[in-house]
Amino acid sequence: MVVTCDTGSSNGAELDYAQSLGLEVIVTDHHTLPPLRPSVVALINPRSLPSDHPLAHLSGVAVAYKLVEALYNTLPQVPSQPLEQLLDLVAIGLIADLVELKGDCRYLAQRGIEGLQQQLTLRTRPGVAKLLELCKRTGDRPMDISFGLGPRINAVSRIYGDASFCVELLTSRDPLRSQQLAEDTELANTRRQGLQQAVLKQAIAQLDYLDLSTNPVILLSDRQWPVGILGLVAGQIAQIYGRPTLLLSEDQGEEGDQQALARGSARSVNNINLYDLVASQSDLLTSFGGHPLAAGFSLPVENIPWLRDALNQKARQLPGGLPPPTLSVDLEMTLAELAEDGGRALFRELKLLEPCGMGNPTPQLLLRQVWFEQIRQQNLIDRNRKKVRYITTSFKLHDASTPQGFPWNLVGTLCP
Repeated sequence: MVVTCDTGSSNGAELDYAQSLGLEVIVTDHHTLPPLRPSVVALINPRSLPSDHPLAHLSGVAVAYKLVEALYNTLPQVPSQPLEQLLDLVAIGLIADLVELKGDCRYLAQRGIEGLQQQLTLRTRPGVAKLLELCKRTGDRPMDISFGLGPRINAVSRIYGDASFCVELLTSRDPLRSQQLAEDTELANTRRQGLQQAVLKQAIAQLDYLDLSTNPVILLSDRQWPVGILGLVAGQIAQIYGRPTLLLSEDQGEEGDQQALARGSARSVNNINLYDLVASQSDLLTSFGGHPLAAGFSLPVENIPWLRDALNQKARQLPGGLPPPTLSVDLEMTLAELAEDGGRALFRELKLLEPCGMGNPTPQLLLRQVWFEQIRQQNLIDRNRKKVRYITTSFKLHDASTPQGFPWNLVGTLCP
């Protein structure tokens, strides 16, 4: 028997082959369902539920958790640990996978964060606890996952192409082994940051030669780009330029190879259904899967120009065209109001709205007519004392409402 996790719904050929070998397959997944149900023993996918169902937005990790929950209920004599002890891992997967935090997703994320913030003291998962220390997070907020644990855990498979390392990191009870795994994860993340910045710069350089007025969809490719980070860079470009973005790494192929392939990732923006957009050109693809906001795919290199033209033509036919980028503001305030009580009162109020994420976005605050003083920039340094191409910027923010500046720190990349 094979039980999949977070994959399988659209892998009809592979599932048919498994059946021909006599394998029984249970698919647990949350990606878009194909028109025809695959030949499996069970297909557990929340996309078969109505969109307003409390389970409709479960991510792959949450679907797996629900399967385990059902097994606990069916076989109560088998489990050796409380089911709740898995919720910290569920929260990490939910928030890192950018699913809508509604219904059971929101509840599971809340419960999981409660368990996660205890790791620094209980250390039942020493690898998670050490990783929290390395990224200077406490585990009590969704941002500790989305900007701390999540990128680091994902970096391992993006850089080394093997996720089994992270399974041991998340489950090992050996403190010494877990510390080593966490430190190796931190180094992988540092390398990922440098690669991501380099690819972002190269992609933006390519855009200098692209007429964006006639290309509502951005599709770029390069032979040197590492596949593992293309989704991250595609997300950055989609946010910067306000349009769906697809990035591809071209396989140079071997001598005599009749059909070199390109593999890539796509990210959407402004509620444009990326899955439907790309799936409409499935005849040009060799593989494809994903959901409305993100997708992975491959195709023959020779089909790249055809796909670019077809996607742009399809996007131009959307009713009203592509929606323009908008800035949504929840609260306008002055710096004096922001800095009142050191910002602690406002922080406590906003924290009541967490966990924030897809479907429950972080509140956007607007400060008008501000200026910056005492600006300092420096390169970050990794654990091997090497500078990386990420920059930390500190400054004091000022406006007319108060003579006192408000200290601010930013970590990230500067757009070329």
